[in-house]
Amino acid sequence: FTGLTPATSYDFYARVAETSTHAASPASAKLTTSTEALITPISGTVGISGTARYDSTVTANVESVMPAAARATLTYAWLREGVAITGATTSSYTITAADIGKNISVRVSGTGDYEGSLTSDAVEALKAVTSAPAAPTLSSASTDTITLNTISGREYRLGSDGVWQISGIFSGLAPDTSYDFYARIAETATHEASPVSTALTASTSTTNITQISGLLGISGTARFGSTITAAVEDVMPAAARPTLHFIWLRNGRIIPGAYTSSYTITTLDIGRYISVVIIAGSGYRGTLISSPVRAEKAIVTSPAAPTLKSATTNKIALNKEAGQQYRLGNGPWQNSAVFTGLRPDTSYQFYTRKAETHTTMASAPSAVAVFKTTGSKPKPNPQPPFFFRVVYMPVRFGFHYIYIPYVTMIRNNSFWGF
Repeated sequence: FTGLTPATSYDFYARVAETSTHAASPASAKLTTSTEALITPISGTVGISGTARYDSTVTANVESVMPAAARATLTYAWLREGVAITGATTSSYTITAADIGKNISVRVSGTGDYEGSLTSDAVEALKAVTSAPAAPTLSSASTDTITLNTISGREYRLGSDGVWQISGIFSGLAPDTSYDFYARIAETATHEASPVSTALTASTSTTNITQISGLLGISGTARFGSTITAAVEDVMPAAARPTLHFIWLRNGRIIPGAYTSSYTITTLDIGRYISVVIIAGSGYRGTLISSPVRAEKAIVTSPAAPTLKSATTNKIALNKEAGQQYRLGNGPWQNSAVFTGLRPDTSYQFYTRKAETHTTMASAPSAVAVFKTTGSKPKPNPQPPFFFRVVYMPVRFGFHYIYIPYVTMIRNNSFWGF
């Protein structure tokens, strides 16, 4: 049976054919079966609609996929550099941070009565764009310095060809001169730098400006976790002190974000030299820098005296505390709390301390703890109560000498002669 419609059910019957002697038999029971579906390959092109930027959504454009009836059956797989992105199996996809700088494409596949796959051209995923911020605002102005109010995440520039900077302080300017300042939102891992703001026009001062002078110091102890403060008590004139701006330095380099009168020592500072610079504010001019101080590890308090865990004739074990070291008498410090090779029935002095770390110094020793080994001391060899010694003494008889034995007894360190 030919010329049938694809994917259609039909009923079929059989009978014994008529012969010259027999009539045709009745029809058999029916057989119901279906023709196979016609599988059509898809064709055409797949595109990507939308802008491939961080946090934006792009969509597979299948308007050119043929036949049109196949479009409703398509499955989707989004690709990053040709590799399927886990979970990205719908017609739309939102760009993530992992996609930035990579090529994104989409592959569609026919199902049911349709077969084959089509892959779009790749598009590069870009960082998101942001709008230009408002113009910066003025904080203060002196004859040679203009200070802007700063906002986190923004950068500032003097003029149309200046260098972008995080700080809002612009010094070394000419007196009685107008300048244009701009702001933008700084570039991040996921966003491009914004367009430039409109300009703020500000002028340096023309009034008589007083130069600051005096000594700038640092108060407090520069140890890990401790806070030190710029000591401005000797900065003159006194009226200039409220206008001062502060910049903390580590080995002569600016510490990012350290722009207040106080600074807390971090792990990065240990072993390095910390100093502070002050810049005169509105109505004053000049800068002062303190002498540097070396940042050290923190000091910790002594622990309690060690406690006994066990003792034998030649070994004493102390209870081990995490982060502590132990010492026998004036011996070296050790991490182990076990001391061997000791004498029986003997008292020993033990100390503990907190061990040095990358941020703290070793503590002073604890109070002494005295513990005794077990067993008995060996007895000394007994000494005899006395002993004898024979000495021959010369005696003269005429022209001759004869030797007579002389017996001495030593008892209790006393000599007795016989």
